[in-house]
Amino acid sequence: MAILKVAERPGRAFGFDDKGIFSGSRKWRILTDGMNDSPLDIFTAVGVNKYDQHPNYAQAIARTPKLQQLENDGVVWELEVTYSSAPFDASSQPDEEEQQEPSDSNNQLQAPELRPAVWSFSRKEYMRPLEKDAITDVDVVNSAGFPYDPPIEVPSSNMLIRVDFWLPNIDISAFRLLWDRVNSDVWKNFPVRTLRINDANAKSQFDKADGGGLLAYWNCSVELEHSEKPWNPKKILDQGSIERISQEGVVRYKQITDDAGNPIVAPLNGSGRRLNPGESLVYRDVNAYKESAFATVLF
Repeated sequence: MAILKVAERPGRAFGFDDKGIFSGSRKWRILTDGMNDSPLDIFTAVGVNKYDQHPNYAQAIARTPKLQQLENDGVVWELEVTYSSAPFDASSQPDEEEQQEPSDSNNQLQAPELRPAVWSFSRKEYMRPLEKDAITDVDVVNSAGFPYDPPIEVPSSNMLIRVDFWLPNIDISAFRLLWDRVNSDVWKNFPVRTLRINDANAKSQFDKADGGGLLAYWNCSVELEHSEKPWNPKKILDQGSIERISQEGVVRYKQITDDAGNPIVAPLNGSGRRLNPGESLVYRDVNAYKESAFATVLF
């Protein structure tokens, strides 16, 4: 089979409806040299795929194409592609209970993993120990120079990001390692180490493939938590109930007590000794999470 001619029909109007959705369609006539032609060859000849942007209207996205063979002449085909700026309907999510059924629409002509990712945002509130002044970045301590005990806590918020996407296949051994990973590089304009993967899900799904059979792919989602304060490293106050004393090369350990001889927890100076009054608090940096390049482990 050969494609002899492809011609787009002029005069297809685009515009906004009463809901503000921009839509329209384009049509092509395709002339072939035989009557037993493959529909996939017709789509390839036109070169427009589902989810492509309109060449003149970036907000209009190609939806399910419609192809028919004209009854009056078996060698002439007509292809219509509708475009719309309407939001995509979310498909069943991987963590839902019901079994996902194969699609009965004609969307098998575009690989499922080429669907655009669906992003959603929400808020997580938690109580945060107030260690430093939010404006001056000065340690929050009492008039004696020591942290408040119990520590002062204030309400804080992080942004939660959910991304639903589709993959042709996954490496299960690698997918299971996504939890609690922190971005080692800038990802989608989010700074380094400010995103943590709270959750990751994947569920196999099947759609009817062109010409019969089933098309297998993975319906995936991740939940990320964004923190203005990077996840790594974590600053931990150097404190303890035992101090380390080194004198003339001899190291000994001493219980820290109050004036009445009761054991207490007190700040340390970074070298194992109890902090003297008026000295600045010492914080130690610890990497709490493993890091990965999200562009590699996600998309």
